[in-house]
Amino acid sequence: METLLGLLAVLVLIALVLLPSLFGHVRERRIDRQLGAVRERGGAADRSTVRGPARGAEASAPVRTQKSSPRSTEPSTAT
Repeated sequence: METLLGLLAVLVLIALVLLPSLFGHVRERRIDRQLGAVRERGGAADRSTVRGPARGAEASAPVRTQKSSPRSTEPSTAT
């Protein structure tokens, strides 16, 4: 009986460690499917704006996405 409880305790600890990672993986897959669906539809006409989450009248206002710098990155020479 003691061995069974020890095994059960180890399995519960493993589940507690792995569950956040699995939930994150499932969330990333869902986001990837949504992005793929947008690409297949042809995307938005103006790719520099993204609509925010639906919250009444605020949902119709476009939100500007952050633009990346035009400068290329260089590796650090610090050691």
